[in-house]
Parts: sequence; C-alpha cells; structure tokens
Amino acid sequence: MENILSQISFFIIVSSASEYAKFLGGTDTFAGLVLGIPTVCSGMALIPLTRYDRGRYKVPLLFACVTGALGTALYGLAYRARFLYLILISRLVLGLAF
Repeated sequence: MENILSQISFFIIVSSASEYAKFLGGTDTFAGLVLGIPTVCSGMALIPLTRYDRGRYKVPLLFACVTGALGTALYGLAYRARFLYLILISRLVLGLAF
C-alpha cells in the first residue's frame, strides 16, 4: 500500500502540483514550496519514529500508510474545497509518509 501511495505522490502529484496550485490561485513560489516541503517534514518525522520502532518496521510502516492515504485524499479534496492551502497541508502530511 505504501509503495502505491508513494508512486502516486511522485508521478501524479509532483507532475501536476504547479498547475494545480496555479489553478487554485497560487504563484510559482507557492508551487515550489508545495513540491519541496515534504522533504522537510520527512526529516523531522524521522527522529521520533525511530524511537518507537525498536528495530522493527511495523509502527513506521503503518504510520506511513495512514499518513500517505490521508495526504493523498487531502490533495484531491483541495479542488473540491477550492482551498489553495489544502494542497500545502496535504504535502506536509505526505512528507510524514515519506
């Protein structure tokens, strides 16, 4: 499941994020922020998750699946809600999945 969600994020969301942001009223700078912010979130989530995994992958993988599904859903809902910042919020959540 996590592999599918990651592929969706990298191939669909990344390729369409700038046009999607512009459609909802964002600028080129905002589109760049949307594309770059998941890296920051994934780095910040790395330290707390390694404390709870105890050498196993169950907790981080479950966390990644849940946040990946939530982030992808939020990204799709931004169009319906006509809310530009929902794209940014969804990419922050997807960053936690990475």
